[in-house]
Amino acid sequence: MVRGMAALEIDWLRSFAEAVETGGFGRAARRLNRTQSTVSLHIRQLEAAAGARLIDRGPRRFALTEAGAALSDYATRLLALHDEALARLRQPSLAGAATVAISEDFASRQMPRILGEFAAAHPQVRLEVRCGLGGPLRQALKHGEADLLIARRVGDAAPSSRMHVLWREALVWVAGGPVPDPALPLPLVLFGEGCVYRDTALAALKRAGRRWRVAYTGDALSGVQGAVQAGLGVTVLGRGAVIPGLRVLGTALPALPGSAIVLERRQRPSPAIDALARLIERRLSPARAVPEASAA
Repeated sequence: MVRGMAALEIDWLRSFAEAVETGGFGRAARRLNRTQSTVSLHIRQLEAAAGARLIDRGPRRFALTEAGAALSDYATRLLALHDEALARLRQPSLAGAATVAISEDFASRQMPRILGEFAAAHPQVRLEVRCGLGGPLRQALKHGEADLLIARRVGDAAPSSRMHVLWREALVWVAGGPVPDPALPLPLVLFGEGCVYRDTALAALKRAGRRWRVAYTGDALSGVQGAVQAGLGVTVLGRGAVIPGLRVLGTALPALPGSAIVLERRQRPSPAIDALARLIERRLSPARAVPEASAA
């Protein structure tokens, strides 16, 4: 450390990171189980140490300054490294096995980083990861072939002792171009049997009495996205899976139910499984809500 250089305290960084994540001091305080005045004080102390204003705030305004945006990425990495080191020191002898089942449509987003963090902190735990469609993975959990499941539930998902809601996310119809001709059967790009997207799309069309035909079936998110981009048909995806080249159709097709990404546990967990579940919950919740796109 350079002599005389101001230090960035972990508590200050955590309050700052939560305020950025939630978009306000009050929400950050609730997540951290602190008072709003404490969070505000931490931000002021952090700004004093940084020598710059980090958040442009007002009665109806909360935005990062240029310095705040630069610090935000550093804060996320510093907190992750701090928590990883602390977990390693507190549980140096954690051992056993943990099998995690992850729905394919978001297995490549944040989970590799989280699983890598856990593996580095607990090298004696034998970690196995399975990716696939939600239906078969839920059966694997039910039959004891997986310890944790991260997958989508459609409709109301109430938290319980065995299920934690990570975040809620809108389901949307997407296409690669204009709305298909309503006089013709709707061409569909679908995941295979056992996928909640497939079941939701077909159920919505059936309720609406809309004719359809299957134009493409695949089990990989990238394949489904590519087929829709190419104009082969429309599909249902979570709002977070809408990538450039895909267009949200809004009210042009039947309404879809809400959904949530949940973490489910098997009935008899172990210390290793509990530790992994806690890490996933800390990194992914209380959940960020994925905003709905404006209707097309």
